Formats: sequence, structure tokens, C-alpha cells
Amino acid sequence: MHKKDIQKINKNTYFYKDDSGVTLYFDLSFIYESTRLNDLKADILSKYMCTINSIYKTRKDIDDKRRELYNIGLSSYSSNYDKDSLLYFTFNIIDPKAVKDDYFDDAIEFISDIFYKPYFIDGKLDHDRLDTIKKDIYNVYINMVKEFNYDSYNRYKKVVQKEAISNRFLYDSKEELEEELNSITDKDLIDFYNMLLESHYKTVFVGNYTKEQINKVLSKFKFKNSINKKVDYEVTINLKSEYNEYISKDYSQSILYFTYNIKDRKKFSNKCYSMINNHMLNSGNGLLMEILRTKYGLVYSSMSYISPDTGIFAIEAYIDRKNKDKTIEAIKELFSDLHNKKIIDEKLKYAKSKIKETVYLSDELPSNVFGKVNSYIYRDDLTDSGLIRKINQITTNDILELFDNLENENIYFYVGDKDE
Repeated sequence: MHKKDIQKINKNTYFYKDDSGVTLYFDLSFIYESTRLNDLKADILSKYMCTINSIYKTRKDIDDKRRELYNIGLSSYSSNYDKDSLLYFTFNIIDPKAVKDDYFDDAIEFISDIFYKPYFIDGKLDHDRLDTIKKDIYNVYINMVKEFNYDSYNRYKKVVQKEAISNRFLYDSKEELEEELNSITDKDLIDFYNMLLESHYKTVFVGNYTKEQINKVLSKFKFKNSINKKVDYEVTINLKSEYNEYISKDYSQSILYFTYNIKDRKKFSNKCYSMINNHMLNSGNGLLMEILRTKYGLVYSSMSYISPDTGIFAIEAYIDRKNKDKTIEAIKELFSDLHNKKIIDEKLKYAKSKIKETVYLSDELPSNVFGKVNSYIYRDDLTDSGLIRKINQITTNDILELFDNLENENIYFYVGDKDE
């Protein structure tokens, strides 16, 4: 993918011509205030719109029409940031040339109907469908909170990363979620839908579109108001140098979390260093595996990451609770190796080669191309050539400096103490 190949059709519409596959992608995004209640409305509304319609009265009707249109893809999801959230509606169509069927107009008409003709009758929604959606959201939550990883990670986030945006969207109990679900009325959802129509953010096309096809889509999807602002994706996490632990009687598994602020966030907390760290520490040849598992046999699994959005470096180690002190000592040894120039030089060369291999192969999947284009348009992310150039510029001394830039060591121990 090359930056010069991304065409800006207007201030909020972009097109990247890609003839590597047979799928035509486009998505519509909308911006709204980042609150937990708004996010729940967005979730309910988008599921409702994709499963019932004033023309297609049942989910089966919609699914039958999708199959008739070569399994046209309909999906939606939200992304939450500090002040703003984005709701995406994503569609994919098999290129009519690939199936030798000139069905493009019918496909766009169907997508337009899904988006512009929701089942709102006299200010009311279909309550069988609405109640099913709310029940499904509730049941997903009930099943999710039973999972060890959900409980351990969210307890850690609430204590250590208090400013994390995801904390705002957590529910303290099933009753809290149920109450919020029941509070959302038909009017709330209709008002939210109308607000979205006034809050269009971006439209993105990726695929082997003709100019005529793009014009047909744009003639169907016209918005009176498109928001032209920059979303702030970053948040500052203020860590405390401290130790905390939580003892769980529900699980036997335990996790040690080590979390650090990166002082020079502008230099080191970005995609390039995140990718290098991933290969240097997390791969089968990575230092975490070599020290924590191969050398000492302390972990069932482990990982580390650099978060560009929060400016933190973290390590997670899944261990037996009796191995806490040994694991802390092993992490000290890990950091010693992370200051060893010879070791870093070897691991950096390996990381660079794997990153280049991954980047060069990634365009073989058209869906990856769509993701890359979106990352560039929404987040001004690096193109492939820009990424490789930046990766090549990173030296062994830069990596040594990165690990000198860690401060505010915070250790959190989730202790699984369930009787077996």
C-alpha cells in the first residue's frame, strides 16, 4: 500500500484502488460522545438495523436477500476514545465482474435500505427483535464475566491503569447492565439514529471500483453534515510505583502484571517499537520464552506489549501462585538482558527480518489491505514503505534507550486461590 494511491474524493471520502482480490469494501463511520450509555445505544441500534428492516421484516428476510446478493457482508462495531467514539458500518460485495452478474445496483440498493429504512413504525421499534437483542447483550456479558481472563484483566486495569478508557465502559454487576438496558427506550434509539445521520465522519472505499460505481454509492449515501475533526486516540496513564494483589477464590490460575510508563513517549510509544518489542520478547525465540519458560519453567504463557495509545510497557506472566517471587527475580534478569548490547543486537536483527516478512506478505489478503487503508485514514498510520523505513532506522542503541526509559514500576498479582 502506498500513500500516493489513496485518493481523497472529498473532505471525508477516500478511495484506495486494489485489484488484488474480488471483494469491494466500503465503510461508513459516525462520531458520537464517548459515554457508556451511548455505546450501549450504538450496539443495540446497529444490531437492530442489521437484523430487521421496514422492507425486510425479519432476520430471515435479510439473510435470504444477502444470500441472493452473493453473501453480501454487513457488520458494525464501535471504537471508544477519550472524548469521542466511532461507530462503523462495514459492507463488502463480491465484484460483479468476478461472478459475471451485473448486480451492483441491487446490492447498493439493499445496503441503502438497511441503512436508511430501519423498522421505526410510528415512533416504535419491533419489541420482539429489540428484546432479543437486549437479552443477547445481557447473556454475552453474563458468560464473559465468568471467564478468568475477563476477571483478572479488568481488576488489574481498574487498580493499575485507572485512567484507561475501557474502565468507563465496564459494569460492576449484571444488575447494573440490566438496569441500563431497560432504561433505553424506543425514542432514545430513534434519537440516536437521527443524531448519527447528522454526525457522519468518514466514508472509505477499498477495492477494484470503477468511478461509476463509487458515484452510485455516493449518490445513495448523502449526509447533510460531515464532522471534520481529529479524534484524540491517546490517553495518559499515571502509574504508581507500588505492589498490589487480589486473591480470587473463583479461579486457580494466577497472573503477574508488570507495568511501566515510558518517559519519552513521543519517541518510543509507537507502532514501530511495539512491533519490534513483540518479536524480540513474545516470539518463540523471544526473551520472555527463553528466560521465563525455557530457562526457569515458571510460566504457562507470557507476553509483553507497548501501547501507543497509553504510553505504557507491560508484561503479563501466567504462573503458579507459589512462583511469584521467583518470577519477579526472573523479570529482573530479563531486564538485565534487555540492557545487554550483544543480546539486543541479535534480537533486533531477528525482529526486523520477521516484520519485513509479515509486511510483504500481508497484502496477499485483501481484508488486510482494507485494514491498512483504514489505519492510515483514521489514524494517520504509516504506510508499508514508511513502516519499513522507520523500522530500518531503529538501532540497537535505540532499543537500549527504550528500556532505560521505563519508570514507575507497578506490580499487580492476581492470585488464583480456588481450592482444587
